Amino acid sequence: MHNAETQLDEQQTAVARDLARALGATKPLAVFDLGTTGTYVRSDRIVEIAILRIDTDGTATYKVRRLNPEIPIPEDATAVPGISDAHVAAEPTFHPVPKTL
Repeated sequence: MHNAETQLDEQQTAVARDLARALGATKPLAVFDLGTTGTYVRSDRIVEIAILRIDTDGTATYKVRRLNPEIPIPEDATAVPGISDAHVAAEPTFHPVPKTL
C-alpha cells in the first residue's frame, strides 16, 4: 500500500512558511496534486492524490495516497508519474479514501 505522510525538510518548510506569509494566510492552506489515467474528466480516474497542508505558522505536512482506478492505466499516463496497473492493484478505490485524508 502506498500511503505516506511525511514532514518536509528544513528548506521545504522554509518555502512553505514563506508561502503562508506571502499569502497572508489566516487559516491552513491545502495544495492538491492529482495523478490520473488521462485528461478526460468524464472517463478518466484518479490514481494518486498528494496533499500539502501548510499551517499558518508554516508547519507543513505532505500526504500521498495511491488509488485503484478500476480501469487500465494507459501507457502514456504511466509514462508521466511512473504509476502502473501493478502499483495500484492492491490499493483502495477512490470512494472510501477522501474521508481518510
